[in-house]
Amino acid sequence: MMSDITITTGCHSLAKAEVFLPQGAVAGFLRRQVPMMLIRLVTGLVTAAVLMFFAPAVQDAHAAGRPVTSFEYDMFTRAKEHLDKKRLPEAAELLGRYFRGHSQKHLYGYELYGLVLLQMDRADLAVNILREGFAAYPESIALAQNLGSALYQLDKPVEAAEAYMAAYSLSDSKQVLLAYTAAVFYARAEQYGKAAGILLPLVAHEKAKRDWHILLSQCLMHDKKEAQAAEVLRNAVRIYPEDAKVWRMLGFVYFRQGLREKAAATYEVAYKLAPPSKRESAQLASLYCSLGAPSLGARLIGDAPPTPEMLDSLAVTLARGGDLSAALEQINSVLKQAPSDKRLFFKGNILMRMQRIEEARSIFTSLAAKGGKLASKAQWVLAVLAWNEGDWDLARAELKKLSDNGGDLKARADKLLGVLQEIENGSRDADAARLPSVIRGSEKAGT
Repeated sequence: MMSDITITTGCHSLAKAEVFLPQGAVAGFLRRQVPMMLIRLVTGLVTAAVLMFFAPAVQDAHAAGRPVTSFEYDMFTRAKEHLDKKRLPEAAELLGRYFRGHSQKHLYGYELYGLVLLQMDRADLAVNILREGFAAYPESIALAQNLGSALYQLDKPVEAAEAYMAAYSLSDSKQVLLAYTAAVFYARAEQYGKAAGILLPLVAHEKAKRDWHILLSQCLMHDKKEAQAAEVLRNAVRIYPEDAKVWRMLGFVYFRQGLREKAAATYEVAYKLAPPSKRESAQLASLYCSLGAPSLGARLIGDAPPTPEMLDSLAVTLARGGDLSAALEQINSVLKQAPSDKRLFFKGNILMRMQRIEEARSIFTSLAAKGGKLASKAQWVLAVLAWNEGDWDLARAELKKLSDNGGDLKARADKLLGVLQEIENGSRDADAARLPSVIRGSEKAGT
């Protein structure tokens, strides 16, 4: 007789052989936590992170399946005792025999065996058991969620997301954390559109959290939808007006949109709410310098001298604004502090824009001879200079070096060698073949 036996499983009990087991019965007695997962958007100004937890099963209010038999009741009782005492191999052996010997397995057995295998870091076997269980009990939220957990452990975030969305649908869209977890998985798989599609309605839910807005904005930015990301974050700051993290994220989106004044004002709000770390202070000071607001930068860094990164930012901004003399002054200052080939290359471009060609040629010649990452780009500039001066022999020699060396510029060099042949044959006008002397995208200082 089993009328006096009760298995306590957290909020649930398995009392008699005649009872039906709730779908989420195992969830109450075993809680697991997936390691923290950070979805980072590395920006140089702000880093946004999303912390996500989940347990392996979620309680379902409805009973399902058939009554347990006396044999099942005894076997489940012993397997649970092993599990409670961390005797996982013994629990797995009992449940394995049950699965090998029975064609009609109980829902509780699938939940319990799947969780034992997950505890044993056997996610591969857990997936097989949980897939079979979910096929037999397609209304089980717990099995769908546990399957998602196992798939995530196998580094299959898309399939994990699909399983979590199945669980979310079975909950009649009430358990929104399941949908949010699916969005996190899609984002990790770089399927930002799918993640955003899930998150857009979720951020309007009464249970929405701050990080849901931030993750949505990140996904939108990855899809180059900065305007929509800004709108999401403007709504977020209305909900969380004292949250510095949301304000900083909005400032970054403004920065990405090129709205630097708005970015600076937004960062200023974040600064007042929560003073940034030393590293963030240096980054913000660099932004303020680039905006021509040295007083704000000075307040952030105190009496410390400007960092190379701050001078880089200021030099780039001045060059873009056309103040080449001031840009050259700044890049010379940073080269004294922290010389690098990239900064020297940037100086060469400034000199060319100032028509100080021989000084620029000297810089690019030294960079080409030195080798390294910028050698081929320097070689290309030298070829362009020779081309635009009508020195076809020198242009051909420089282009031939680029072609022979291979690399990213080989195709462009080969194309110009063909054009050069046409010029020499008289089939192309040399004046119409002049080239821009500044390398596109080269207005970037820094190491």
